[in-house]
Amino acid sequence: MEFKDVRQGSVKDIALTLLRNHDSEDPLNSRRATILIGAGCSISAGIDGAQAIAKDCVQKLAEKYKLDFKKGDEKSAYTALVKNGNLIEQTSKIEWSRVYSEIFTKHYCSPDENREIFEHVITKANGYINWAHLVLGELTKRHYFSTIITTNFDQLALEGLVRAGILPVVSDGVESLNRISGNPPHPQLIQIHGSRHTYTLRNSDSDVEEIGDDGKAILAIQQLFQHSCALIIVGYAGNERGIMKILIDAAKTFPDKYIYWIQYDPDQSKLSDHAKQLLAQSRNSAVVSGQDADNFFQELQSELKEGIPDFIINPLAELKRNAKKISPSKTPEIQTFVDSHISEIESLEECLIETRKNANPFDKIISKAAELKASGKTQEEYEFLKSNLKYIKEKTKTSQKKEALRLWKALADVANDIGEQGDSKYLRYSVTQFRSIFDTISRSKDKELWANINNNLGNTLAMLGERGDDDALKDAITAYENALKEWTRDKVPLDWAMTQNNLGNALLTLGERGNDNALKDAITAYENALKEWT
Repeated sequence: MEFKDVRQGSVKDIALTLLRNHDSEDPLNSRRATILIGAGCSISAGIDGAQAIAKDCVQKLAEKYKLDFKKGDEKSAYTALVKNGNLIEQTSKIEWSRVYSEIFTKHYCSPDENREIFEHVITKANGYINWAHLVLGELTKRHYFSTIITTNFDQLALEGLVRAGILPVVSDGVESLNRISGNPPHPQLIQIHGSRHTYTLRNSDSDVEEIGDDGKAILAIQQLFQHSCALIIVGYAGNERGIMKILIDAAKTFPDKYIYWIQYDPDQSKLSDHAKQLLAQSRNSAVVSGQDADNFFQELQSELKEGIPDFIINPLAELKRNAKKISPSKTPEIQTFVDSHISEIESLEECLIETRKNANPFDKIISKAAELKASGKTQEEYEFLKSNLKYIKEKTKTSQKKEALRLWKALADVANDIGEQGDSKYLRYSVTQFRSIFDTISRSKDKELWANINNNLGNTLAMLGERGDDDALKDAITAYENALKEWTRDKVPLDWAMTQNNLGNALLTLGERGNDNALKDAITAYENALKEWT
């Protein structure tokens, strides 16, 4: 199969695959997926990727080797290292991923040096955990994933699992892959290059490639492929030949396996050659483009209708459950401490209930709307926001204007989502709400929101236009043109290109109904979009 045959998928496709294999009545009987996460999943938690680490390391090396370079300038440091014979000169643009590999091949070659660098990277991130890893832990707890494979040295995947109340089987390196089962009774975490504590010499090209010939790694991945309902890859570039060789060989063995590659770049052609080769093996592969890790997991939990993680919505429940699992002690003093601990948690629960009961009414609306959205309860979200619209509008005249406008826009957006399924009355309601918001904001003070609403209004009007309303189609064109007044190419090139594409679609529909000028303008809009959507 050629890569060109791989379809563009969606998060909804992934959710449907997981739901088909999920047994809600007996979750332990579910056929779960394997998920591979790369450095892209950790960036929003403040963990540097390979390129950022390489840029930091060249400056450290130039300083250690007492070279003359401009402080704070990685290109100056790189040039000094090349001139001194410490790095191989790249003839054109610097490829920092290659520099990263060369640094760990020639300079930082010992386990102690490795650990020192990665401890610094993790310490610099201040111990944050991002939404991607929190949702990953929760969905694993709810039996959608059996195994998490990570190429990362950080322990965010482990922390996400622990916060969800899971203590997984952990394989922190190739040496311990004999712990891994193809169809595990308990969740598994495979840190294929080791963790921050065991990360040694697997950063060089030769060390990374060795994994591809490791018998334990080959067997483990083959078994996971056999028993998993799907392989999902998020935040991973796929440049490591060793790991990708194992995955490609496994995909050849099981050519009907669902493989979903979540890509940050909106351009599918930017996938690595290894990623293209992997996807070409399966008749059921797809690329989901333009998704960062946090957005992907947020959309996935919504499509699965699983809501936000339990420990976020009910932070004391897991603490209380664990407290009650402490074995009773025959020593009175010890039992006193345990009883006191449980009592304090129960008191905190009562305080939390009281706090929520007495919360600001508008804060309750914000929380409830967010919960419904995260749970994918579209119709309920629409009804809830609509029932509170009068109050929301009143709040646009207060210090909570920003939050109120966000809820108002959410109502218009969710009405559009429902209308997209077929009932045009929701689309017309969405148009009414978008237009009403313009009475509350100004282009000069709310530029980003003004442009965003114009674009979304254009999308809703265009949908009505496709259903035969020519006036709506013309209004959609005007809305897109308004959005482009603020979403200019120099300020937001990708938003500009997206809106140009939307404009082209609306003009094309109008042109197909006999308007030749609209057809010419559609060509211009598409050509503009292609200036950024290369």
